[in-house]
Amino acid sequence: MNDIKRENEYLVDDISQKLIKLQNLSEDITQYEEEIKRSQEEMEKFKQQIDEQTQINGVLSAKLDKRKLLIPQIKNVFKSLSEIEKTNSAGATEDIEFELIKQKELRDQIEKIKRSMNDTTIRSKSLIKKNQMKASELEAKIKRNSSSTNLLTLEQNEKQKVGPSMIIHKTQDSQADEVRLLHTSMEDSLRANSTLRAQLNNLKSDLNAVREENAALKELMRNVMNSQK
Repeated sequence: MNDIKRENEYLVDDISQKLIKLQNLSEDITQYEEEIKRSQEEMEKFKQQIDEQTQINGVLSAKLDKRKLLIPQIKNVFKSLSEIEKTNSAGATEDIEFELIKQKELRDQIEKIKRSMNDTTIRSKSLIKKNQMKASELEAKIKRNSSSTNLLTLEQNEKQKVGPSMIIHKTQDSQADEVRLLHTSMEDSLRANSTLRAQLNNLKSDLNAVREENAALKELMRNVMNSQK
């Protein structure tokens, strides 16, 4: 009896341990199932992320293809701009050279007019001085002749007055005409000098305009050169 009892106890203990093990295994299986479920959910999330990233990659790939197609067009535009810049640079250089030549011609012309004006001024001064001296001499002669005429008029009778008086008056008229001619010549010289001064002022204005245009062209040239760097 005791043996049967011990054996039964042993069996009960064994069964109890096995039940405990089964219970533990059941709990482990439940945990494994939960972990598997969580893993599956995470895998679904990863799949969704992969799908979303795949779509994004597709969009980016399409954009990249479009940009690749634009590269030849951009190269052509850049080439055209480079050619335009070269043309503008060459044109600006030619314009600057032309303006420099034009400016030199204007300076030469101004110097020529200055020399001509100086020569004219010197000749005019000399001529004016001579004319003034000659006018003074003629005025002195006129005064002398006038004095002589007055004396002859008082001393001579009416018969003698007619001939010499006419000669004296003619002499006075010719001398007065010569004086008027001298004054006219002096006025012409002064007018010529004024005309030359006006021409010089006009040329100076043209030269200033050319210098301003030249400065603008040089600034344009610097901008073109800076844009090519």
